Amino acid sequence: MSFDGDADRQIYYYGDAESKYHGANGDKQFALIMMYIRALLGKAGISDKVSHILVQTAYCNSRSTAYLNQCDINNQLVKTGVKYAHPVVVNYDIGANTEPNGHGTVAYKMDAIEAALAGNDSLEAQKLKALLTVSNAVVGDAIANLLVLECILYDLDYTI
Repeated sequence: MSFDGDADRQIYYYGDAESKYHGANGDKQFALIMMYIRALLGKAGISDKVSHILVQTAYCNSRSTAYLNQCDINNQLVKTGVKYAHPVVVNYDIGANTEPNGHGTVAYKMDAIEAALAGNDSLEAQKLKALLTVSNAVVGDAIANLLVLECILYDLDYTI
């Protein structure tokens, strides 16, 4: 993993057995994050009670958008820049915005999530709250995003 100079963007990468480079940019990272969050919402039985979206900017890879649609992840495309993504994100209980360069954020309304989870102390509910608490809901924070991604990879028993 590498961060940019002010640690608000990151990219995962690895070499395979033939020493070929493979990268996981922001589109891939946030697709994984939202797929995981959506799965937790479903397992906790609150998918219909908690609104959620992944907002992508105009220079995202169109294949990532097609993949999100194929996976039934609510998404929206906006002009390039956080200033266009954030106003959409804040209209949802859980909203993420991402750019291919690894800049992104998962924002959430914990009071809405707590209300939807009232009386639900399942493992999935605990995981959802913990994961969101790790996220920096205010601004793109590569270190927080790294921790979120590593939590997801660990829980799913995946590697990058």
